[in-house]
Amino acid sequence: AQQVRLYEIRQRIRDSGMKDVGDIDCLESKWESQPPTPQCKAVNWLALKDPMKVATDDEYLLQRYALACFWYSTFGLAEETEGHDDAELHYWTEHTGWMTGAGLRSWQGIICHHKPGTDPKDNIRIYDDNNEVTHLRLPDNSIRGAIPDEVFHHLTKLRQLDLSDNSVTGTIPASIGRLKFLQYLYLYNNVITGAIPDSIGDCIDLREIDASNNALSSTLPSSLGQLRSLSLIGLFENQLSGTVPSDALGSLGLLEVLYLDNNKFEGTIPESLLNLPKLYELRVNKNQLTGQIPETQQGGVLELLYLDSNKLTGFIPPSLSRHSRLASLRLFSNQLIGAIPSELSALTSLDHLSLEFNQLQGSIPHELMASLSHLSELYIQGNAELSGTIPTQIGELVDLKEFRAHDCSLTGSIPSEVGSLYRLEVWDVSNNKLSGPIPDMSQLEKLAHLKIGGNTITGVVENDTCELTKVSLEEFSADCAGSSPDIVCACCTECL
Repeated sequence: AQQVRLYEIRQRIRDSGMKDVGDIDCLESKWESQPPTPQCKAVNWLALKDPMKVATDDEYLLQRYALACFWYSTFGLAEETEGHDDAELHYWTEHTGWMTGAGLRSWQGIICHHKPGTDPKDNIRIYDDNNEVTHLRLPDNSIRGAIPDEVFHHLTKLRQLDLSDNSVTGTIPASIGRLKFLQYLYLYNNVITGAIPDSIGDCIDLREIDASNNALSSTLPSSLGQLRSLSLIGLFENQLSGTVPSDALGSLGLLEVLYLDNNKFEGTIPESLLNLPKLYELRVNKNQLTGQIPETQQGGVLELLYLDSNKLTGFIPPSLSRHSRLASLRLFSNQLIGAIPSELSALTSLDHLSLEFNQLQGSIPHELMASLSHLSELYIQGNAELSGTIPTQIGELVDLKEFRAHDCSLTGSIPSEVGSLYRLEVWDVSNNKLSGPIPDMSQLEKLAHLKIGGNTITGVVENDTCELTKVSLEEFSADCAGSSPDIVCACCTECL
């Protein structure tokens, strides 16, 4: 009877439509000389060891087989290393119910459809069944190894697949396109390699895909444009290359979050991205993108825009001011030229503005200081031709915590209004052409870093300011070296 059961299950697997079912004909008696495949272990367990003894013609038998393959592809490998120290064993953290006679609903991380006739509002673990698997969720569970093709071939009613924060290897197989009902795919923080298959476009109900921090390569498939329900694409920190596909991504009218940073993308930034109606976070920084920053044709809901650390050229487009909800704008480490547009003063929700290490010219627009009352971080350092004075309106930036403007060509004196920026933590204007006295900063009890060296600022640092070293001030550098220094300072941590 056992051999008949084994034969019938093997035949079910062969008849399932998989092109490669693997070695499912192995004999357990030969496992010592011929190490078995996960498929071999799974079929033997299902036929001979599974206490549930699911009927060989059961509608959901192959789901149980697919999950057994997954187990032996990941957890099962650890059984072969039991001679090593505990630190080298790779067992799952949680595996309640797995490989027992319990129904799939009782296996850790598995959710199934409710049984016909039961109340969907009932607790999801009140019964024991093998209905259609809709969720496979095992994040941060010390899982190692590749996802076997059987998962994608036999769990076709999956709504969510979450294996994030593990050590999953292998590739995303083309068979992922069989998951027509998949809505959420979370594979981030693993070691998955290879390309994103074109068949991802067949997952027509997909709403969120996050495979960030892996080793994915090749180009983005144009089939992403078929996923009109997508609201989130997270693919940062991979090795993706080629261009950012304008037609595909620009057609995703429901897209809210797009993270493509820290890859190897080339070419220009598609104008369509900055004009997606629902997009509120866009990160394409840390790539090799060239060309100019696209114009914004109409105001959207963009709140975060990271274009930094590329090879962008040209001017900062004043039309960025149409993104009235923008809270964080990072354009640093490019090759941008021209003046800082005064139109950016319309971004009254701006909290963070990073324009450092470009080739910007002209002066700091006083309109920025007068209008951006929520700004907490302003970085303009490393723009050698940025000149003019620090506007006195800087005193209106009541939330300002960090002002970094070193290695520019700023002139004039440090405005006395700086002394009223009570939340200030960093003030770095070193290596400019500033002159005049040191303003009173004795009330800035959160100030930790004060750098004013490399200028022609003169005067004596008052005792009240030095008292800050007992409260918050950790770093204070100034031109106080030599027998006749520009600044007399008893509390500086570095004299230049």
